[in-house]
Amino acid sequence: MTKIELQENQHSLEINNKEYPIAKRTGELEKRLIAEYDTVLHDLTEYERYKTLITLLLGESAYIELFPLGESENLNKMAQIAYHAQKEFNADYEELEKQKMKEQGANVLKDIDLITKKFDSLSNSVDKIISKSEIIKTANHKKK
Repeated sequence: MTKIELQENQHSLEINNKEYPIAKRTGELEKRLIAEYDTVLHDLTEYERYKTLITLLLGESAYIELFPLGESENLNKMAQIAYHAQKEFNADYEELEKQKMKEQGANVLKDIDLITKKFDSLSNSVDKIISKSEIIKTANHKKK
């Protein structure tokens, strides 16, 4: 039986000594990300991509506070915040994926160990057959 203790982690970014909460991963937000970001990504300017992502993940008020100059803002600054906001947004999911990969890796290692043991056993059997064959061959050679 697997025991699960569900906990909701609240992720945030600290930017210039101020903490900004990251939106929770919900089906509703996922739909908005797809509609407002993923599906139109190729039609958006770099500025629009960052603005959309930051607004969805940190909120409109955080965006206005962080980028009061709008389109005159430094895109590198926007890129940095968008990247880290997205990273924090996906942190719990990424951790779960790492855990799954670790468990899958452990299962593969167990399988490899089992196969190695079977090959060792087979190798020992082959060695015994070869050894018996050499004894018989030597015995037959002495008879001649």
